[in-house]
Amino acid sequence: MRWLLAAALGMGAALPVAAQEQPAAQTPTLQEEEQTMYLDDNFMPSKQRGAVYALRTPPVRDEALGAWHVRLEFPDTPGALAFEIYATDLDLSQVRFVRFRKYYYENGQLLRETYFNAEGKELLGGCVYYENGQVQQRVTALPNGRDSISESYHENGQLVHKTLYHGTVMADGEHVSYDANGAVSSRSYQRNGKMHGVEESFYGDGKLHRRGQFVDGKREGEFVMYARDGSLLAKTVWVHDKPDGWSFESHGNGVVSNKTLYQKGATLSLQTWAPNGRPIFAWQKDAQGRDHGDTTDWHANGVRASVTPFVEGQRHGLLRVWHSDGSLRQIVPYAHGKKHGIERHWDQAGKLVLEQAWQDGQPVAAK
Repeated sequence: MRWLLAAALGMGAALPVAAQEQPAAQTPTLQEEEQTMYLDDNFMPSKQRGAVYALRTPPVRDEALGAWHVRLEFPDTPGALAFEIYATDLDLSQVRFVRFRKYYYENGQLLRETYFNAEGKELLGGCVYYENGQVQQRVTALPNGRDSISESYHENGQLVHKTLYHGTVMADGEHVSYDANGAVSSRSYQRNGKMHGVEESFYGDGKLHRRGQFVDGKREGEFVMYARDGSLLAKTVWVHDKPDGWSFESHGNGVVSNKTLYQKGATLSLQTWAPNGRPIFAWQKDAQGRDHGDTTDWHANGVRASVTPFVEGQRHGLLRVWHSDGSLRQIVPYAHGKKHGIERHWDQAGKLVLEQAWQDGQPVAAK
C-alpha cells in the first residue's frame, strides 16, 4: 500500500514541491471526480457514502523533510480542505507524521493542529478551535520542554481555566474554573499531584452546587449536592474513598430518587422512587454481595407487585405476588433456593387457578 494514494490518482510518482504549486480550490471536473479516492477515519479506502475524507489532489514530495504533503478534502464538499499532514509514507494507516497535522471545519476554519519533530514524535503544545475561530483549548510548552500551560475557553472567549502541568501532572495549589459569564464555576486544590482539600462547584449566581473533601486523592467525609434554592438534593459519606452508611439522591423536583446503605464500599440496601414519589424497587444484600432480605417491587399505580425473600443469595421463605388492584396473585414457598410447600395462584377475580405441592424442589403428586 506504500504508493496507494499516488496510484489511485493515476500518478506514477507524486510531484516534488518545486514542480507543483497548490492550486486554488475549484469545482472538480467529472474526470477528476472519477479519480477521487475516498477514505474512512482510519485512512483506509472507503465507499463515498461512508467516507470521512476524499483525496482529490496529488501528494507533494518535500525532499528536505523527507515527507509527503497530503491534503484531504471533505467527501461531499469538493475543494474544502478537511485534513492536512506531512507524512513519511503514503499508506496513511501506517504512517509516521512529521512537521504538523491539521484538521479543518467545512467553512475553512482550522479545527485542530498538532506538531511533530523530524522523528515523528508529537511535540508538546497545539490548539483546538471553535468553528467561529475562537480558541477552545491551547497547550503551550514551557522552555524546559517538560512543563506546559493548558488553557480552555468558552466559545465567547471567556477563560474556562488555565492550568500549569509538570509533565502530565497538575501543579500543586488552587485550581479555578469559570463559566461563560466569568463567574467562578468550580474550585479545587492539588497537593503532590493529587486532589487534596475541599472541592466545590457553583451555580451561575454563585450559590453552592456541590461540595466534598479530598485527602491525598481520596474522598473523605460528606459529599453533598444542593438545588438552586439551597435545599439538599444528595449526600454520600465517604471513608477512605469508599462510601459508608446511608446516602441518598433526589430528582430535580426534590423528591428522593434513591436511598442506599453502604458498608465499606459494599451496597447492603437500595430503594428507588419515581419523581412523583411512587416506590419502584427495593432490595437488600449482605457484605458478600448476595441477596439477603426481601426484594420488593411495585406496580406503576403504586401497589406492591411482589416480595421475594432471600437468605445468603437463595430464595428462602414465602414469595408473594399481587395483581395491580392489590389482590393476591400467587404465593410460592421456598426453602434454601428450592420450592418447598404448597404453591397457589389466583386470577384477578380471586378464583384459585393452581395449587401444587413441592418438596425439596420436586413436585408432589396430589393424593
